[in-house]
Amino acid sequence: MKQFGIRVSVIEPGFTRTNIGQNSQVAGRPLDAYASERNRVLEAIRENTANGENPVTVASVVLEALTARSPRPRYPVGREAKLLNRFRKLIPSKLFDKNLRKQFGLGVA
Repeated sequence: MKQFGIRVSVIEPGFTRTNIGQNSQVAGRPLDAYASERNRVLEAIRENTANGENPVTVASVVLEALTARSPRPRYPVGREAKLLNRFRKLIPSKLFDKNLRKQFGLGVA
């Protein structure tokens, strides 16, 4: 995008209190083999979203990025998103994935 004179910033919110769970779509023919894992992930998303950041916080960061004289490439929003960003940089991918799977109740592979 830079070649066109367009600067891009990525807003990276953690879980945010929204209706995303109500707006999601489910596959037309979900496979039974994945039912248990799917249900655990959906429940984890519901719980994390209910306890997530206020949408006003995310909107404030969007406004900050839009009005910044020199916008940063990335804007993690909220405590969890900032921690996740740091962990991703500091710990090995295998350990990061293991902890992410644990958070969503998927067991360790």
